[in-house]
Amino acid sequence: MIAALLISLSAGFSSSDPLALAFASRIYNPPSVQALSHSQVYTCALDGSRRRRWTSVKGDVWQVWWRSRNALRYVVSKGEEFDEDAPAQLREIDVLTGKDHLVRKGTQGKLHPETTRFRLQGDQTMGDVEEELGKANHSLKAGLDEDVVVVDGHRVDLGVPLTGEAFDRKSGQLWFFTYNHDSTTGADNRAYRLDWKTFQIEAVVSHADKGDFDTRRSTYAYVSQRDTVSYVKGHRVWMTQAIVGDWKKGTRYLIAGPKNLPDADLRQLQTPRVRTGEMSYQFSIAIRP
Repeated sequence: MIAALLISLSAGFSSSDPLALAFASRIYNPPSVQALSHSQVYTCALDGSRRRRWTSVKGDVWQVWWRSRNALRYVVSKGEEFDEDAPAQLREIDVLTGKDHLVRKGTQGKLHPETTRFRLQGDQTMGDVEEELGKANHSLKAGLDEDVVVVDGHRVDLGVPLTGEAFDRKSGQLWFFTYNHDSTTGADNRAYRLDWKTFQIEAVVSHADKGDFDTRRSTYAYVSQRDTVSYVKGHRVWMTQAIVGDWKKGTRYLIAGPKNLPDADLRQLQTPRVRTGEMSYQFSIAIRP
């Protein structure tokens, strides 16, 4: 089963807001239940608590995003695999009244918003970053290899080709982004922060199939690469994790998905606020504006 994740950018939010996060998740039925499960729309607080289910669709919800603070949109269609030409519906939920209405019909490819990619901070170019660093009396140059950069004369090895960089003069943080892909487990997007004292990099986000990470805020969210987990004897299913973190506070919460995946990044993961051993696959997540 191939799925996509959306994590949308937000200007700000409250950590106690029970609608802080919206996500689409397929929670597998227990083996004793002989019925096909479908992904639905859920909301919860930033730590995964106060979860609420909003839909009971017979198809599968592929993406959710906030059109405004109180308007939650999602794309739903039939079928367990993403198909750009498959018939789909764009629907909207008013989270104040609970009303769910059809916006328009179309195909999965046309109804999905463009923000399904892993967003770079402010979409700064290398030239933009070099200019901003120069104003702060620093320098950045590309190395001889695609996975190497030179900062203030110090070589920084990233391991895989660099896909983007960002510098926030207010916080003084310099970020690097890399991308790798596996046809089975999906994309591996990573966000690294530079330690100016040692000129070493710290992986703040890794193994992110899709995600949203903006240098103007410390909170981020992403879904992990997918992997198969034993469901019943002799049968395995695809699963992912949805994780929300704050790099300033050093907190990282598992808000949906199994506690352990073979290649998951579980550094400093806080106690999950989800059911023990929850078997689920996260398709999409969005932070409330």
